[in-house]
Amino acid sequence: MNKKIQILLVVFLGFTNVIKSQSKENAAYSTNIEIFINKPGVAIEKEFIELGNLDEIDVRLLKAKDLKSGGVCFALQFEYQSVKPIMPFSMVTFIDRDELEALTDALKLFQSIITQIDKSNNNKELKFMSRSGAVVGCFFKRERCKWMTYFQLKYNESKSTVVIENDGFDFFMSLISLAKDKIEAESSGK
Repeated sequence: MNKKIQILLVVFLGFTNVIKSQSKENAAYSTNIEIFINKPGVAIEKEFIELGNLDEIDVRLLKAKDLKSGGVCFALQFEYQSVKPIMPFSMVTFIDRDELEALTDALKLFQSIITQIDKSNNNKELKFMSRSGAVVGCFFKRERCKWMTYFQLKYNESKSTVVIENDGFDFFMSLISLAKDKIEAESSGK
């Protein structure tokens, strides 16, 4: 009988550790906006302000307001809807307001690198990862002899990657600038 109890205890502790590690993994990619809008027992108003489309990705500014306290939280929302006939899917991710400056700085660094003529024979990648696990990056393929920009909604999920064509890099930077301007206007009550 003692042996059975020991085995059950080991199995139970094993399941508990698996559940804890999964919740820690999910918490690692929790954004401020997700924490804010998912508070239990709080009435939240969400306003979606359309900013534009980045190839197949809809870009919005999400403004969330706690109706009782008046607290406000902002984030960029990216939504990708695959139209592949075999397995259509939809994904949403966020980049918090407090990450926008770091993202802007990273993109400016990327821009200074990708405008230089690359004489090496190596493939290269530049990337910025937000706390949500969204990745914005550029890669250089020596076969094509050009830099390509990509946006990955979920880190390590290749199906969430969208390669942004042509002038997408500059357009992406303009969307971030527009979002920052709208946040400033909304915050100051204009």
